[in-house]
Amino acid sequence: MEDSPAPYNFVCIPIEEIEGWFLSDTLTIKEAFNLLNEPRLSGNPELIKSPKEKLAEIIYLGSNKSKRYLNTKHNLILSEKVRIEEMKSKCPSFRLFCDFLLQYEYK
Repeated sequence: MEDSPAPYNFVCIPIEEIEGWFLSDTLTIKEAFNLLNEPRLSGNPELIKSPKEKLAEIIYLGSNKSKRYLNTKHNLILSEKVRIEEMKSKCPSFRLFCDFLLQYEYK
């Protein structure tokens, strides 16, 4: 604990699944999976029920039923490509999480 810049904090991310954050960046989803069109989603992606299943449906249907989403494989790809500013602008819990991390940024 001595080396931690935030030794007395507990982080709780109040979303159903991380895919809720990924759903905020539909352009990245389109590009990462070479989908025919950019998916259309409105509102706060964190409020989508079963976001993992929703992402799988988007990828399957957007690829003319030729691609299957596998979170253990594809979450790494999405996390490397997702646009952080897009997630921050559409996902309040992600914005709070970033703000929390930045207050302990090493200088």
